[in-house]
Amino acid sequence: MARKPTTAAAAAPAPSTAATPGTPDGYVPPALSQGLVAGVPFAAAERVGTNYTDRFARWDKLESKKKFSDPSRCRGLYRLPGGVLFWESKMAVDADGSTTKSVLDSSSGSQVKTSYCFGDKKRTPVNAEIVPYFVVPALDDPKRVAPGKPWEGSRDSFVDDFKLQLGNLGVVIFQGKITGAIFADEGPAMKIGEASIRVHELIRKPGSPWKGDPAKKILLDASEEKGVLYFVFTDTVFDIDTFGPGKQDQLAAAIQQAAMDRFAKLKSA
Repeated sequence: MARKPTTAAAAAPAPSTAATPGTPDGYVPPALSQGLVAGVPFAAAERVGTNYTDRFARWDKLESKKKFSDPSRCRGLYRLPGGVLFWESKMAVDADGSTTKSVLDSSSGSQVKTSYCFGDKKRTPVNAEIVPYFVVPALDDPKRVAPGKPWEGSRDSFVDDFKLQLGNLGVVIFQGKITGAIFADEGPAMKIGEASIRVHELIRKPGSPWKGDPAKKILLDASEEKGVLYFVFTDTVFDIDTFGPGKQDQLAAAIQQAAMDRFAKLKSA
């Protein structure tokens, strides 16, 4: 996976001559992640999905009035060459699919199932503690609209509009750390930026996202507030049934390798 004695008058590092990556409309990735995204063709990015980013921004304003808020802080949705979908936002913790009671109990709104399940008779979910996965907004279903609930009822489908499929490969980057991941779950229509427990462990500071001793399996159910980068490779789908529900550790390792290979292809395009 893509992861001498000094003197009193040590020379200062030479200034970088590499151009800072950025999109035509002025978006620039966070400084701490620019090394990892060097080579990504941001200059060819097309801004897309303003109906979604406008919706996220409206919800952010509502969230700001709450005592405990979780705004998306999405800085735009972009289409990169090869059909790659990209955005920057926060990253909340998704515990769906976990088999540990203390994890589910300490995670707000957690579910036993994930959107992407194995093809066995039990429809076993992808385990958030083992498999690195990311989440995208679900259908904005009018049936789910209620006061205070993150649904507007527009009938917009993020998955359909961006031609996503469960199992799409991707990478998630935060402050100079990167992990491969797959699209395995859907969340509220008015929000974006959520990933499995395993993603948080891999790219946040040590101990995240656990409360106290990680061995106790109690989540600190708090987001990384901003600056997380998501790349979704809409042309590449990872079939989890190649491994099956009993080999999710091996599945996770294979996702990492496949995602890093696909990300390298994006940077060399």
